[in-house]
Amino acid sequence: MLKKLKQAFNDISLRTKLLVLLFIAGILPLFFALLYNFYVSRTQLLKQAYETLDAGNRQIATNIDDQFSSVLQTASVLSQDFTLLDAISRRYTTDYDYVKAYQYIDHTFYNVLSTNTKISNLCVYTGNRTLPSDGLFIYHLQDAAGADLAWLRAERPGVRSVVFHGVQVGRKNENVISLGCVLGLYDRDYPQGYLVIDLKESALYALYETEAPENTIYVVDDAGNIQSTRDKTLLAQPLAAVAGLDAIPEESGVHLQRVGGQKALVVVNDLLNGWRVVTVAPVAAIYGRVSQATASTLLVGGLCLLVAFVLILYISHYFSSRFRQMNEQIARIENNDFQVAAYAAGKDEIGRLQAALGKMAATLEEAINETYIKEVQRKDAELTLLQSQINPHLLYNSLAGITSLALSGRSAEVVDFTRHLSQFYKTSLNRGKRVVPIREEIEITKHYIAIQNTRFRGMFHFSWCVDQTLLEHYTLKLVLQPFVENIVNHAVKDDDAPLEASVTIRWEKEDILFVLKDEGAGIPPDKLALLLDPQHTTGYGLINVNDRIKLHYGAAYGVTLESVLGQGTTATIRIPGNSTAES
Repeated sequence: MLKKLKQAFNDISLRTKLLVLLFIAGILPLFFALLYNFYVSRTQLLKQAYETLDAGNRQIATNIDDQFSSVLQTASVLSQDFTLLDAISRRYTTDYDYVKAYQYIDHTFYNVLSTNTKISNLCVYTGNRTLPSDGLFIYHLQDAAGADLAWLRAERPGVRSVVFHGVQVGRKNENVISLGCVLGLYDRDYPQGYLVIDLKESALYALYETEAPENTIYVVDDAGNIQSTRDKTLLAQPLAAVAGLDAIPEESGVHLQRVGGQKALVVVNDLLNGWRVVTVAPVAAIYGRVSQATASTLLVGGLCLLVAFVLILYISHYFSSRFRQMNEQIARIENNDFQVAAYAAGKDEIGRLQAALGKMAATLEEAINETYIKEVQRKDAELTLLQSQINPHLLYNSLAGITSLALSGRSAEVVDFTRHLSQFYKTSLNRGKRVVPIREEIEITKHYIAIQNTRFRGMFHFSWCVDQTLLEHYTLKLVLQPFVENIVNHAVKDDDAPLEASVTIRWEKEDILFVLKDEGAGIPPDKLALLLDPQHTTGYGLINVNDRIKLHYGAAYGVTLESVLGQGTTATIRIPGNSTAES
């Protein structure tokens, strides 16, 4: 594994190497330092948040208890006011009598409202029909207003025991929390009346409205319904459903749990009346403070890294540009351009190496001029010689055929023979070009077959199967004719039936194949092995084609032969599919 990593490091560019080293030596340590700092800061901040939220929530609970205690004290004083108890329980016979009761009740209640502005309203519910309702402080239990007291009468509290009722819209069209108690001297079963005090919900909210805006504080009753919070549309709704809590924690203190799918600190403290103060603080908001501190550190570290990065880029550019110049020199040498430019690279190791490269280029140019070019010229002459050997060989055979026809008195056939022969040479000579389009190679071969059909009428039949997309691709000239000649001269095995032969030209992946197949006599295995052997004269035309293809296209191309004695022979010629007129 280490060996592979070392090899991969050696293979990358110099600039990339320097950048990798910068990353390992500079960025990674800073990254881990920031990660450690972030982790420690986050842990400390979360611990601090635990303590701050717990202390803050306890203080809010204490303030609300004080608020409730003030109202409870007011309720206690009024419930023990014997003059008030007498006023609501006495039987009145004259208007003058209850007017004095009104005066006392109004004076007492107005004093309470003026000294405790957090109270929205207070009133007394009585069953004494001799004391008329004033629609402000006195109501009758038997009237419609008495239905508003159902929550208190259902609780059946003891004398002077206070019952809290959930938040509702009060008589002054504002959110209030009602407290009620029985007015009586002895027994709750025979009350003289009921006292109800409406505490403003806004008075409770004022005790915590200045808390952090990212935290949400709720005052909930013993059933978990919201009695006070910032968003008034949530009042009287279940906290668990509104905040996305599975359940409100039973124990007081700080709890880490998921709220609405996100982590949050849930702080719970109990109130004296059984209600609870719940603060929900998203952990993400707490961690956001760490992110701000980390951002400052990242800014400083990023500036340092930027300076280092610029320096590394400059150094890497300086060295890589010098090596790139050397690569350009080497590339020019690879392209046989030995006029290497002399760069003013200094006298350091790279400069001396560039100077040595220039000297080497001059030496190579001299050596190639003496050897390589001469070798190319030799191979070009050899290819030309092989090309020229085909035409005289065919010409000798053709002249012999014309002579034979003329001696036999077949003058018409001599004319036809001569026409095909002239067309053959007109196309095959082709101004001395070595490569021709496959279309012309097919024309040359068909002229040759026509010549042989004139000489050996009815002795053979050729069929063609050509991929039309190949017609304008190029091939060496006269690669098919020697194989057709070989079929005509050696494959016929029966004088009575014509020899069937086929020529197929097709693609095979990226190569072009010429496949010549006959159903003739076949070739013995010992002779087949010698047909493409340059050391033997047998199969001269086939050897010529094979040598020309390999010399022109390379050793991967050429001729292959397959034969079964008595069944026929298949010759396959392979050339590259990207051959052009200049290749």
